[in-house]
Amino acid sequence: MLLKQIEIELRNKNKQPYPPFMEKVIYLFETFQVRFGVMLVGPTGGGKTTCYETLADVMTALRKANHKDRAF
Repeated sequence: MLLKQIEIELRNKNKQPYPPFMEKVIYLFETFQVRFGVMLVGPTGGGKTTCYETLADVMTALRKANHKDRAF
């Protein structure tokens, strides 16, 4: 469900659901499960902002749907 919701949210933002980018969002989700703080680093235009904004939108949608993946 998490992967499907990531694709939905990317399409809502008029972005392509590019599998390597979707993996980044999943890695960020998994990192938040085991860490207290996270810092996203990388080059300009690397997708850092889009990654965390997409994850926030996904978690909001899953929370509203009362889904089990709403771990935040």
